[in-house]
Amino acid sequence: LVGREAKFRIVLRNKSETAASALTTTIRIPAWAEVIDATSSRGIIQRADATGSDGMDGNTLQWRMQQLGARSTQTLDLRLVPHSGRALKLGVSWSHAPVGSETIVEVQEPKLQISISGPSDVLFGKPERYRLTLSNPGTGMAENVMIKLLPPGGDASSETQHRIGSLQPGASKVIDLELTPREAGELHVKATATAAGNLHTDTVKHVFCRKPELEIDWRGPETKYAGTVSTYYFRVRNPGTAPTDPLELKLQLPAGVSYVAGSEGESFDAKQNMVSWQLAGLGPNEEQFMRVRCRLDKPGAKTMQLSAQTATSELRDAKTIETNVVALADLKLSVSDPQGPIPVGETATYEIRVINRGTSTAQGVNIVALFSEGIDPTAVEGAQYTINDGRVSFRAIKSLPAGREVVLKIRAKATQPGVHIFRTEVVCQDLDIKLLAEESTRFFKD
Repeated sequence: LVGREAKFRIVLRNKSETAASALTTTIRIPAWAEVIDATSSRGIIQRADATGSDGMDGNTLQWRMQQLGARSTQTLDLRLVPHSGRALKLGVSWSHAPVGSETIVEVQEPKLQISISGPSDVLFGKPERYRLTLSNPGTGMAENVMIKLLPPGGDASSETQHRIGSLQPGASKVIDLELTPREAGELHVKATATAAGNLHTDTVKHVFCRKPELEIDWRGPETKYAGTVSTYYFRVRNPGTAPTDPLELKLQLPAGVSYVAGSEGESFDAKQNMVSWQLAGLGPNEEQFMRVRCRLDKPGAKTMQLSAQTATSELRDAKTIETNVVALADLKLSVSDPQGPIPVGETATYEIRVINRGTSTAQGVNIVALFSEGIDPTAVEGAQYTINDGRVSFRAIKSLPAGREVVLKIRAKATQPGVHIFRTEVVCQDLDIKLLAEESTRFFKD
């Protein structure tokens, strides 16, 4: 009715699951209608003049809300008084910020993690147990999983492969390994895991391998004369990084070499002509010393075998000792004169002995006997000779073997009383020596 108040309600309902933001609702009211009151359940209301689509002026209300929640409803109550009998056209329109829609998509990502547990200090050649743990801490399944293992001290040719297959998220796989180090020093165990999708991870376990070692050496003469006693010194040491087991040191003497004495703890087997020592294990860089004295009986190259080995024969070392034994002739001259005093004109007998007490034949031995004035040689026995002015020269002895002896006797008569001298000279060109012996005899005249 013209001139009478009329009530209207505008209802905004959000039927979706997404909130509407920056919502503006515009209500157009003709100019012949008077707005008495406008009340909203939420938001603010602003008035403004506007021109409608029919070209007529009117009033405009703008109802603004920051947000209209999902599945929510808001209302605006409007009181109007029309002043004309024309049709009352109320126009309502709305706008809001663009509505974005999003969804959360879970992306599954497989991961690989590998570790090696086990001892970090090991002994050479001793097997040790290690545990390799492979896990998938990711959210997706790891497929076509494979493990490559490089053992300590190994190269590319010793790498082994283990096919695992698929590994579920959060799952793990444990592989027990027995590894034997074959190289001393700083080593490492390397494990690499791969899977489909270029997944790759690796880990390295550092290991120090300790290894005992055995080494022997010797000191002694390289050349020695036959029949003499020689001393040899031995050393056995462990230059390694781990202690050795108990060990035995042996010295095998060849024929022509006789055992005389050895250092403390030695044992001599006469049947085998062998000297041995039983030793406790040697610690790292520890060494022990022994010695032996032996007589070199026969000439020639003498070879002794020195060896050391542990009880289990895992460690062994051997050395060859060579000594050139030189044979040497050794002549000894002795002269026996008659017991005086002797009457002038009576025969006196002189004896010459030359013995080779060495180990080699003496070559070119010359013997000469000389009498002083007043006594002359009358007869000679034992070798061919010549006499000239009281000088007896014997024919040169070409060779005098070791242990052989030459005995020569000379008979002489004194022509004058007094003390007469008998002198003997032995010259050996082979030995470059000259031996002299001199005796005196008193002669008297009745």
